[in-house]
Amino acid sequence: MLAARRFIPGVLRFAAAISCVTFSSARAEPAADATLALTAFEARAGVTADDAALVADLVTATLVNDGKLRIVERAQLAKVMKEQALAASGAMSDQAQIKVAQLVGAHWIFVGSLQGHKKGYALSGRAIDSSSGQVAFADSVPIESKDLLSAGARQLAHKLQDALVGGKKTASTNLDDYDVPQLKEAARQLAQAIAARFPKIEGHLVEVLPNNSASCHFADPKSAFNGERFAVSGHDSVTEQMADKGYYLVTEVSERGCNGRLRPSGHDEISNGDLIRSLPLKVSMKPLEVGAGTDPQVSEILSKECAESLKNQPGFELADAPQIALVGRIGGARGHRVIEVQALDAKSRAVLQRWDLTGSF
Repeated sequence: MLAARRFIPGVLRFAAAISCVTFSSARAEPAADATLALTAFEARAGVTADDAALVADLVTATLVNDGKLRIVERAQLAKVMKEQALAASGAMSDQAQIKVAQLVGAHWIFVGSLQGHKKGYALSGRAIDSSSGQVAFADSVPIESKDLLSAGARQLAHKLQDALVGGKKTASTNLDDYDVPQLKEAARQLAQAIAARFPKIEGHLVEVLPNNSASCHFADPKSAFNGERFAVSGHDSVTEQMADKGYYLVTEVSERGCNGRLRPSGHDEISNGDLIRSLPLKVSMKPLEVGAGTDPQVSEILSKECAESLKNQPGFELADAPQIALVGRIGGARGHRVIEVQALDAKSRAVLQRWDLTGSF
């Protein structure tokens, strides 16, 4: 078994700009001074009002469900803003924001925007303390694609909450909180660990028998596995140049050597000493099973990114009929992810390798 590896990617900071709706909650009421007023998102270049409103509602729902902040009712906020002749788009001066927050009894007011660009989206905004006029929270978060807007909104809600009232979120069986860049980096590192176990290898045939079987030799026999396929090459009897002669399937591997079956395809016979080089390994990887505390989307992103990383390496090929099936499970909350992955022989289901990993994404 390979030693467990720890993923420690760099941490990115996030911020949220959010609007306000009314929700009910069975949780204990937050402190009176933990009141937040949220104006609507400003929809900027490349963003529709519907997209901005969706992100705002998701962020607000997350804050209400966590129960750490008291959220000002949207109707109340809109009424005050109308009376003060202020825009509801978030385009307000600091003094105007402070005045609105004070009128609705909010300790903080938050305004922000959602903007599109070539690489995806940017969520940005800031929260101002109504008593001191100081900026309590200001930041921006990059979102790579539209299907990650909801995940980004939930992350931003937690970041905003932690900045304003501190403390950790209450325990949940599904925390819906993860850092996408860190998650993708973890997937790439998992792919590297898999690639290290199944490298491209070379060896040679030791003894070729008339029944198209042969023994073989590798510098490190443990790097090969039963069922692995190799291309056979040797010197052409006429030109003396290296030429392809066929294929070799390993059927048995031990510390003493290996055995397998031959499939000739050239005009020259396969001979003792001919070289064998591993062919691209056909693999499959479906989303890992999800344990308590992990959003299913975490598994989907991790598995997809890991598979794509393997696909982009010369020694691997994604296939519906694979030689190796990568399966496993991911669980735990952000900062305490536990990942268990196994490489199985697709035919026998024998475990070829197992990785026990941890992540902070």
